[in-house]
Amino acid sequence: MTAASLHTIDHRRGGPSGALRRLALAALAGFTSAWWWVLPLGAVALYFVVVMADSAALTAGVPIHTLATRGAPSAIAAPLVERVEAGAAAGLKRIELGAALYDAISPVEHGAGVLAEIGIPVVVEPLLQNEDAVYLDAVQDPGNVGTLLRTAAAAGVRRVVLGPGSAYAWSPKVMRAAMGAHFALRIAENCAIADVARDFRGTVLAADVGGDDLYAAEWGRGPTLWLFGSEGQGLGADARAAAAKRLRIPLAPGVESLNVAAAAAVCLFEQVRRRRR
Repeated sequence: MTAASLHTIDHRRGGPSGALRRLALAALAGFTSAWWWVLPLGAVALYFVVVMADSAALTAGVPIHTLATRGAPSAIAAPLVERVEAGAAAGLKRIELGAALYDAISPVEHGAGVLAEIGIPVVVEPLLQNEDAVYLDAVQDPGNVGTLLRTAAAAGVRRVVLGPGSAYAWSPKVMRAAMGAHFALRIAENCAIADVARDFRGTVLAADVGGDDLYAAEWGRGPTLWLFGSEGQGLGADARAAAAKRLRIPLAPGVESLNVAAAAAVCLFEQVRRRRR
């Protein structure tokens, strides 16, 4: 590849001013896209779209447009920087930020000192046909959304659709909880359940406390579209109406419900178990 041009941004005395912070942010993210803050175990994003991921982005072949480091790359960061530079297209931008300036604009306290600008993948075909998928009906908590994405990927589901009212899939907290799962998934947002379910060629299943016993009912032989509802209200009326079957997780006496992300893990891995029989 053509060697990336290196730009350095620093300050001389005192803490970085607001103007200098804005200059650094503009230099880092003056185009579009998303910014990733790489941690030893993963990554968090910075800028208008702040995201988190690990080397899954590189493994998935996501193009990286700009790479920024906290001064010269640290021992932790150097292998990743080298990997990016080796695989990046010509025109990769490289920026080194002074340590104090980098720390001032960092959304995390202890990172490996690397940022990368990427374009957020856009799923242009939100409607589903005959593959397993998950639909999130107004799941507002970013931690739950991220955990649901990570769980779906781990259970072999590759399509996740977020309905109106759900947390933004590429927000910092969602990305932190998902730990790179975004790059194993195709994610669509702001899709009405009626549109999604209409063209689905499998069985639409809803996790619902008023449904049949998850373990006793017959389901899961073909493609499934799982519907999971918001933390407070559960599934909305439209989602309940779209479901061909509603299933509940049997709980011990005195326990009313499970966290939505925990419930999704139970349902999706019960699906995995059934298909292995």
